[in-house]
Amino acid sequence: MAEIDKIEVSLFGPETAKTGEVITYTVVFKNTGNVILKNPELVFHYPSLSWPEKSLIETIALEEDLYPDQE
Repeated sequence: MAEIDKIEVSLFGPETAKTGEVITYTVVFKNTGNVILKNPELVFHYPSLSWPEKSLIETIALEEDLYPDQE
């Protein structure tokens, strides 16, 4: 059976924060499969004790399709 789709995901950011501190996370993902991912979305679940501006789960639509081996 051929490998259809596979994504590598890396998350970079601080492990701890002080109360009220703004944190930036960087998410790097790579399509390691052999198909084009059309209209991909990233669903980010914030840590349980965080207070994001919107909600604890954020869905981000990516601007471009993700081709095989593209990061």
